[in-house]
Amino acid sequence: MMNSKSPGLRENGFTLIELLVVIAVIAVLASMLLPALSKSQDKARAIICSTNQRQLALAAMTYALDNGDWLNPLQDVRPASGGGTAETTYRVVLWDYVGRAPRLFDCPAERVAVYADGISPYDAALGGFPLAAGTDWSHLYGYPSQFEVWNASGIGVAGAHWIPVRDDPNPTARVSSMPFGRPKEQGYYEGLHKSTEITSASKLIWFGDGGSGTDLWSDDNWWIKYITSGSEDDPGFNRLQQGDYGCRRHNGRANYAFADGHTSAYKPNDLRCDAVECWWSLHLDAHSGAAGAALAVAPGQP
Repeated sequence: MMNSKSPGLRENGFTLIELLVVIAVIAVLASMLLPALSKSQDKARAIICSTNQRQLALAAMTYALDNGDWLNPLQDVRPASGGGTAETTYRVVLWDYVGRAPRLFDCPAERVAVYADGISPYDAALGGFPLAAGTDWSHLYGYPSQFEVWNASGIGVAGAHWIPVRDDPNPTARVSSMPFGRPKEQGYYEGLHKSTEITSASKLIWFGDGGSGTDLWSDDNWWIKYITSGSEDDPGFNRLQQGDYGCRRHNGRANYAFADGHTSAYKPNDLRCDAVECWWSLHLDAHSGAAGAALAVAPGQP
């Protein structure tokens, strides 16, 4: 029987060699496109992070307008939902001002220190407590609880210089340079501040990339602060030098929201904290001349 196929023709389909060539071409194209796609995703996360911080700055502004120009406390003691009182954070204070949206306290580039996931196994490990049955740990945010301070978040509140002058002759003076203070009536020792005390809103950091998935802060994994004992109010504060890697989360930079509502990204060494300007201080010249002398920290306890 004669073969009906014409000479020189073949059955439809690819040969093995052709198929391998196609796969190789696809692999080359993927290797070229994936880095660009990854950069686009990183950029998108950074933009969302910046937007969340801007919303927090607007929430803080609105809080001050509603409270006689007093800035929200960084931390407070409030009645707890289960009775008694609990030490809680600025996130509870601003909860209604952010539309009760826990994601606004997070940065999508941070996968470990996440406020919106409630008390996670990571948070519990830092706090040294078990996730006991009967508690909705995954939704423990936005209300006073003894565990809320342990809920880490990807965005931190600025409070670099958080200890006031210990030997001030006037014990009622509010001399700490931290913008968001804490009420002395609750046992804290730096006091609250008014928005009218800010000397340069465009150069005062209110919020920034925090967390970073490390145990640097323990229960304060929502607070950007100077952790060297005895130097808390000294100039020269540099997050990277103290191992706070949230300061380089976005391609070596971090987002920051300022008291005038604008946000911007900076490398750790580009943030000013010297004898001329300190972007972490309520008073821009906190470390210069008489202002610096007034904020000098003396040894000992308050």
